[in-house]
Amino acid sequence: MARLPAYLEDHAFLLEALLTLYEASFEERFFAWARALADEILARFGDARRGGFFVADVREGPSLNAATESISAAVTTPCPPRP
Repeated sequence: MARLPAYLEDHAFLLEALLTLYEASFEERFFAWARALADEILARFGDARRGGFFVADVREGPSLNAATESISAAVTTPCPPRP
């Protein structure tokens, strides 16, 4: 077990690397690993109630995940048109 918890972004980068390895080699093991990791990401970080994802593992508690609500609720303002 890892000494530090991994966050959603860590898993996403690993998933992207595994898919890149599969695309480069067509070795089935990389695709199978990527698929298993994607399922784990959904289980550990997915927000089944509202959709989307949490930053930290839902089993770790609400400490970091509480911030995702305010981030998700942020409203972006469009840039003014250039003259």
